[in-house]
Amino acid sequence: MISRATLFGRTDGGDPTRPAAPGTPPAVRPRALLGALVLAASAYSLLQATVGPAVPTFQREFGAPTGELAWIMNGFILSSAVATPIAGRLGDVFGRKRVLVVVLVLLAAGTAVCALATSLWVMVAGRVVAGLGGAVFPLSFAIVRECLPADRVGPAIGLLSAVVGVGGGIGIVATGPIVEHLSYHWLFWLPLILVGATLAAVVGCVPRSDPPGRSARVDWWGALLLAGTLVSLLLALTKVQTWPPAVVAALLAASVLLGAAWVWLAARIRDPLIDLTMLRLRPVWTANAAAVLAGITASTSMFLLPQLAAQPTDTGFGFGQDVSAAGLLILPQSFTILLAGVVAGRACATRGSRSVLVAGALVSTVGLVALALLHGELWQAYVVSAVIGLGTGLLQTGLADQVVRAVPAAHTAAAAGANMVARNVGMTIGAQQAATVLAGASGDNPTSGGFVLACALAAAAGAVMVAVSLRSPRLRPA
Repeated sequence: MISRATLFGRTDGGDPTRPAAPGTPPAVRPRALLGALVLAASAYSLLQATVGPAVPTFQREFGAPTGELAWIMNGFILSSAVATPIAGRLGDVFGRKRVLVVVLVLLAAGTAVCALATSLWVMVAGRVVAGLGGAVFPLSFAIVRECLPADRVGPAIGLLSAVVGVGGGIGIVATGPIVEHLSYHWLFWLPLILVGATLAAVVGCVPRSDPPGRSARVDWWGALLLAGTLVSLLLALTKVQTWPPAVVAALLAASVLLGAAWVWLAARIRDPLIDLTMLRLRPVWTANAAAVLAGITASTSMFLLPQLAAQPTDTGFGFGQDVSAAGLLILPQSFTILLAGVVAGRACATRGSRSVLVAGALVSTVGLVALALLHGELWQAYVVSAVIGLGTGLLQTGLADQVVRAVPAAHTAAAAGANMVARNVGMTIGAQQAATVLAGASGDNPTSGGFVLACALAAAAGAVMVAVSLRSPRLRPA
């Protein structure tokens, strides 16, 4: 278990970004290393974003009901949520580069299956395998901490966090032209080329090093219980409107029971999948709580902005645009997430992550309030989208930097993975509440009042996030 003395009682001047294990750090070419990791993050982000706008195409090609088509996205989300903490811990135990290569191979295999798919459930199987690639982020954060100088850790984390928004924006914009001029198969063939280049870059540019910390065993029973907890919880959240209430209640009950069993086991074994003592540390629990709330605010805006553009004008709040034009409302977020990631990474290195978290929470909350009040003109929606993206970029970088700096090196990837799971849970909650509130009492009649209420609920989550961020400790910057 991790003690407070391990976290705060260092004699190395308070710099927690240095590897805890003895020995000489591996030889590193920083630019090449960071370039390889950026490629990995870009490949995953691109594959995550391209499928959503193409759902009508899949429905036409496969002749599948709308409810079943949701599994193309849900399967990806579920497998990513399960893989993120488990693969992160495997990287801490067996070496980050080794596990990252395996994860990229699985991402390539799942993408190839999707590219060849001619039926819905083959596509879903490929997406489940490809979703395992979500572990590239905690593994990349851990590699950055292990291999780069302390003063470059914050900027590197900022750049990797920003790639999520950029890849998502490119994917949303590129989906329409690819499907129109090529076919849906090329939504996967083109990213597969990028994944192949990423594998070559990681093999050639990321140094191999011994796993940090002492020898440890893998808590496979804990991994199984955590996987069951996450799958049950996320299924209940995503299917609350389409599955019978009794089934949703059973899934929620199963998530509680499996989660309790996981906590019980983690408290009683020597090498748990995720150390509970680590989760109780103030920098970690505040970051995880803020991550849930950040997920709610981010996914609410990502759901509502395209709806604002696409809804007919007779609803009282829509602009009546087609799907491709509606997706463009997300594009300003991509640019401001990139800008915020670069700026926030440097700010974390000089001022610490707490100030970045507070700033991100404030900007996101202001953006959602503005979206509730100012959505009568299209230009207003574009400006608000950019503001929300700025807050999202600050939050992504601040959360990752705080967790990475707060825990011992031997637990970096596992802690970063747990934080990403918390954010994914928040994103699922945010998208579900936005869809439910926007639909209104009838379930199929979006109204201006529903739009404003969904924004207000997300802004309330943002206000709580500000308070949680203020509870974060002032970790000493590198």
